[in-house]
Amino acid sequence: MTRAEGEEQQAFRDAVRGLLRGDFSRLAPLFEERPPLASSCPIIAWVQKGWFDNEPAALREALTCACFPARTSVVADLLARGVDPLAGANTGLNGFHWAANHGQLSTVRLLIEKRYRWR
Repeated sequence: MTRAEGEEQQAFRDAVRGLLRGDFSRLAPLFEERPPLASSCPIIAWVQKGWFDNEPAALREALTCACFPARTSVVADLLARGVDPLAGANTGLNGFHWAANHGQLSTVRLLIEKRYRWR
């Protein structure tokens, strides 16, 4: 393992701890979309690598966290991967709550749309 890979794995483990604590403000940079694709953000890269496979609670929190700063394309990517749009959060609030509370209407619309497709 290279030093960069070790640092990335450490960053992932730190992110999982933060997600499970609901430390969304600190984790916001991990959801920043880098053009041209949302998949370039660290959270989606870690999902693609399978690192969240053994961390389902943290992955659900990642969806909630992505709703906090309205990273709609990241939310869409996570939903497309099967993350529950009603995923509960350890904070007691889910993505709908955060997106609505912060006036993130495009994210609210997406969550509502996906919620009704899940039924």
